[in-house]
Amino acid sequence: MFVHLIRGILLWLNFSLFPLFASLPFFWILWILGKDKTQRPQWEWLEDIDSEDVTRVIGLIVIVWLVSGVVMLLGTVFRAIVEQKGPTVDQAVEEAEQEMHDRRRALLAEEDAEV
Repeated sequence: MFVHLIRGILLWLNFSLFPLFASLPFFWILWILGKDKTQRPQWEWLEDIDSEDVTRVIGLIVIVWLVSGVVMLLGTVFRAIVEQKGPTVDQAVEEAEQEMHDRRRALLAEEDAEV
């Protein structure tokens, strides 16, 4: 189970590149908004943007990343639990097959004894 948990954490960290790259444009906009008005580019769409809106978008990206991490970790724990229970199910099937085989041999031995 520990191995599956480590795999889940590594998978989540692997997906950490997504929020970093998704947030880069918004960090760039925040950097531009932090400059003096004379130094920033004179784009019309930039004048309509508030720095609070940009930080909300960055916060939303981080929240989605954290929720996806929780989902991945829960999934790996559930997978580990299911795989841990797997061999016991296989053992039960093998025992049932062996029991059926033994009964068949016993019935064949009875028939041979009667004849």
